[in-house]
Amino acid sequence: MFQWLRDNGFLIKSGRERNQPKQQFIEQGLFTTTVTMVSRTEGDVESVTTLVTGKGQIKLSNKLISEFSTLNQRGVI
Repeated sequence: MFQWLRDNGFLIKSGRERNQPKQQFIEQGLFTTTVTMVSRTEGDVESVTTLVTGKGQIKLSNKLISEFSTLNQRGVI
């Protein structure tokens, strides 16, 4: 799923912010993020978790259904 979200431009593809949603999709209300501080022996590390909102679930579900029905009609799957 994360690969599909990256390939379709919803999530950042590489770097330190990999798998975090792009700002435009946060502003549209499709994703939220939570930041947690994790204590390690080397020091505190920030961990970011990407969450899909209810609005995002509806939009992504519709996009997936549309994409896979198109592939099914073409006989790819």
